[in-house]
Amino acid sequence: MLFKKISLVSQPTDTLKAAIAASVRSILSSVVKKAISYGDRIDSAGKRCGKGFISVGKQCLKKTPDGKILYRGKEFAGFNQPTTSDRKGKKRMVLAKKGEKVKLLHYGATGYRHNYSNDAKRNYLRRSAGIKDKHGKLTKNNIFSPNYWARRDLWNTRLPADGRSKYDVGR
Repeated sequence: MLFKKISLVSQPTDTLKAAIAASVRSILSSVVKKAISYGDRIDSAGKRCGKGFISVGKQCLKKTPDGKILYRGKEFAGFNQPTTSDRKGKKRMVLAKKGEKVKLLHYGATGYRHNYSNDAKRNYLRRSAGIKDKHGKLTKNNIFSPNYWARRDLWNTRLPADGRSKYDVGR
């Protein structure tokens, strides 16, 4: 039983405070034990994830022997490094990380070409610079938006307009 029957009084006494504290401690300890047993969280004391894991906020992401990051059953070369998407209808995906937050993003529609001419690049970058999220903030500088990654990877201004993306240059 998580809570003991406590009689209510107008002024909290020491025994009442002790009983409440004991109940709270037992609840917290059971929650922390469950979180540790799942292996994907850090307990409230802030213990490290362990060997072969990367600590990101309250998550522990598994690191493979070849140095890749395993997130939701998918391998990534690292954070903020786009790779080919496994989602139908999307070109690329990235495991975006900023501070303690991590998010998996898919971007770029497969039915459309990208970075194929200077005019198309200029028009796309102008048009996408005005895209806003549901809070009215521009998405072009938000690392957790697909628009940010499409502009940076697929329509990069530093690359010639020949259909390549930033991370395809070495291929």
